[in-house]
Amino acid sequence: MKTQLLAASLMLVSTFACKGELEGEEPAEKPVEKKKSNVVKLKTAVPYGMHLACEDVFPDTAIFTETMGDEIGEIRDMSRSNSSATVVCSLIRAGEPPSSPKELKTLEEKYAKLGVLPGDEYCMISAYCSLDNDEDTFKAKCEEDGNQRTSLEGQFACVRATEKGAEYSYTYKFIEPDTKCSIEAMAGPSVNDEAMVKNCAVAAREAMTTASVSNPK
Repeated sequence: MKTQLLAASLMLVSTFACKGELEGEEPAEKPVEKKKSNVVKLKTAVPYGMHLACEDVFPDTAIFTETMGDEIGEIRDMSRSNSSATVVCSLIRAGEPPSSPKELKTLEEKYAKLGVLPGDEYCMISAYCSLDNDEDTFKAKCEEDGNQRTSLEGQFACVRATEKGAEYSYTYKFIEPDTKCSIEAMAGPSVNDEAMVKNCAVAAREAMTTASVSNPK
């Protein structure tokens, strides 16, 4: 009899225990697993959206004068013309622009072979330092766009030739090895000499340093 009563009591306790699990307090929550972010943070020379001044990136015209074989009188900041670039700089030939048709004719005869008058733009340099400028991707893009692969004094460069009347205008692109900035050197409006644009690109590469792009506005 005692055995039967004990069994009945145990069954009753078990029934209330199960009921308590169903209607009572909720079971303890499992710890939430932290999901890993798929966002990859890229380390670039300049933070995205920041811009530099030409006077900081290229503080001295001497290296351009030496490399290009003619005096550069001014490096003009043209960054407002391209908001996606970190900096855009126009290299201007030294000297006063012609002030009259007669003077213009004289200068054109004198500089006919060169094609760039005093006050004209030799080339425009645009630097993109906030992008993931991968060398392999850059080379593949050059071929994909049908441009010419060439050497910029031992470094890979991509050249685009654009028809301009009976002549061609040239644009050199390359990745600066220290900063990993993508550099574009584009011929000025009156320039059709590829060697001149190449020299401009070489000078830009030599002038740009990690220190010169480390002070964004």
